[in-house]
Amino acid sequence: MRAPPGLVDSHAHLDSEVYHGRLTDVLKSARAAGVTHILTVGTSLESALQAISISERHPEVAAAAGIHPNYIAEKGGDFNAVAALFDSAKLVAVGETGLDFYRDFTPRKAQHDAFRRHIELALSKDLPVIVHVREAYDEAIEVIDSFEKPPRGVFHCFSGDAAFAEEVLKRGFFISVAGQLSYRKADSLRAVAAGLPLGRLMVETDCPYLTPVPHRSKTNEPAYLALTAEVLAGCIGESLEDTARSTTANAWRLFGMGEEPPRGVVAYALRGNLYLNITNRCTNQCPWCVRYRSQWLAGYHLELEREPTCEEVIKAVEDAQPHESIVFCGYGEPTERLDIVKRAGAHFRKSGMRVRLDTNGLGSLSAGRDIVPELAGSVDAVSVSLNSASAKEYERICRPAEGAKAHAAAVDFVIKARDTIGDVKVTAVDLPGVDTEAIRSLARRLGVKFRLRAYSRYA
Repeated sequence: MRAPPGLVDSHAHLDSEVYHGRLTDVLKSARAAGVTHILTVGTSLESALQAISISERHPEVAAAAGIHPNYIAEKGGDFNAVAALFDSAKLVAVGETGLDFYRDFTPRKAQHDAFRRHIELALSKDLPVIVHVREAYDEAIEVIDSFEKPPRGVFHCFSGDAAFAEEVLKRGFFISVAGQLSYRKADSLRAVAAGLPLGRLMVETDCPYLTPVPHRSKTNEPAYLALTAEVLAGCIGESLEDTARSTTANAWRLFGMGEEPPRGVVAYALRGNLYLNITNRCTNQCPWCVRYRSQWLAGYHLELEREPTCEEVIKAVEDAQPHESIVFCGYGEPTERLDIVKRAGAHFRKSGMRVRLDTNGLGSLSAGRDIVPELAGSVDAVSVSLNSASAKEYERICRPAEGAKAHAAAVDFVIKARDTIGDVKVTAVDLPGVDTEAIRSLARRLGVKFRLRAYSRYA
């Protein structure tokens, strides 16, 4: 398997005695396998001190410190000493901490108390918390919800069901998956992973434990991380490259590990297409839109400080890897910059690229004229995000600035694009309460294709 670029192991235990005397070789193997950074996580005072020492000797390694819930009964008295480490050492997270009712090593009340103290420490230091949970899912959420200001962090080595994942994501946490995702009997976990948004996922080894297939008989190490990333990519239907880039960006977002991803990306590759982010403006205010949830999409930071010129858009495409398909679809509505779509689109088509416009279909309404004839020489295909079969529902779902006339204008745009451009598709997001079958029927009556898009696929 070809190593993907820039994977980050978001949870490892490099202080384990199995690596003593050979850690340099372990890290060298990790680099050769495409792992650029590793977070080594302390589980006790002694473990945290070793983690800090490792991170100080190896610049690609960051450290976190906490007391594992299974060790609270024995080592809980060291919490103040662990907390004091954050005053002097460079630590990027608090933990791992949490609740483990699968093992019976520590009384549950002691685990609850320790979990709360770790969260309080994380909040006081403005750091993320690394959460370990086994068979205590409802209880973990209760502890988190008991804080007026919720912590940020990650549920590592995720083992919960889809309902629990939804609760975790609802509270702004990331989810990290480990090698057990590759196990033969992990069908239910893979099914959960398939529904998770790429923009909230990370990958980890949790080494020396949970060695992925096909190396289960061996001691786990960061070099095997790509195996888990490959399984995750298969679960969510994305390429290994897209999965690696996004999980790596997520590790930076949460832990500040590695190089900061570029800001205000204009051209970004995803699913084999090159997308162009030319504006952040939009006449709709769809509350489910990625713009209202995150500046990030699939590992790309899309909030523009300023809108690019046509020349800058063309250069961004020239600087990217070659793509046959260009899509105007970024953090806003492309037809808000109609001139860029027309000029750059015509340039790309002349260069032999196929150009698609992803739009809300309200460009003609905004411009006060029929813009479809102007687009005919610049785009090969149009995808209209309609999201409703009725004007009333459209207003409720998309909250257009144009009000009640917006839906009819979007439908009219679809018809004119069908007659002028030809390749037209209507899309809808699978939001709760949206009658997607009605939209599918409308697309059929209009004589255009239909595609149902997954909500929170990337953000």
